[in-house]
Amino acid sequence: MRQIEKIGIPEIYEFYKQTLIYKGKRHRSKKMIFKDKHRFIIDRQTFSNILKDFNLELARLIIEEAEEFKMPANLGTVRIRKYKKSIRLNEDGSINKGRSSVDWEATRNLWLNEYPDYADEIKSKYTPTLKLIKNKPMVYHLNEHTEGFTFRLFWNKYGSAIINRQMYSIVLTFTNRRRIAALIKSNPNTNYYE
Repeated sequence: MRQIEKIGIPEIYEFYKQTLIYKGKRHRSKKMIFKDKHRFIIDRQTFSNILKDFNLELARLIIEEAEEFKMPANLGTVRIRKYKKSIRLNEDGSINKGRSSVDWEATRNLWLNEYPDYADEIKSKYTPTLKLIKNKPMVYHLNEHTEGFTFRLFWNKYGSAIINRQMYSIVLTFTNRRRIAALIKSNPNTNYYE
């Protein structure tokens, strides 16, 4: 069973406070607290703003400048990777749905022509009765504008010091996925690593 553990700003802020309050393991025990323990601790809102600004700039460098980010503590590198996605066909000649992404805009336009009675549902994107229709036609992305390349976030864990590293993943936010899509549509020849 897949267990998803999310670490957010509150958990990172608590870790930050604990790291500053306690001296290192070699010199003193964790029970011994700094005399000026609040000297370097900033409030949570300032910490959150700094973290958000850093992450925005990091996302900009990775997405727009095609930079590779080497994470600290030997955690590996993160970058956008492009790869060719092969189209596989079923025995009947239809596209294998498991390997292709649906082009929802073109699919909705096709459904408006095919099912004019459900036009209001299709436009509102709330389609309870349309779901009852089996084997509706779908339009899939062929990525012809990028010569068949697909782009995704790639975490290179090779040589990293993480125990059970295959259990961890990094997922792009919806906003950053839209940024990549907009960049690729405006400039299909963006130079990402293969």
